Amino acid sequence: MSEQFNPSKAPCPICGNRQFSWGRTVDSQGGWLYSRENMAGLGGGESLIIRKCFSCKNVQLFTQELAFTQVLEID
Repeated sequence: MSEQFNPSKAPCPICGNRQFSWGRTVDSQGGWLYSRENMAGLGGGESLIIRKCFSCKNVQLFTQELAFTQVLEID
């Protein structure tokens, strides 16, 4: 059985740092931003969470589903 990807254990792809701040994406009214496939209709989509590197400030997006299926070791 292969191990699932866990973003809390993966280093920053830019600088290799392993310290991050975690948060959520929001729009101007404070609502979630979503990822939706190009041809998907209205309604669907997945909420996004962010991971920001403390060192180089690189920001990565992950689906919120990943946060619920993985135990994120957020410091």
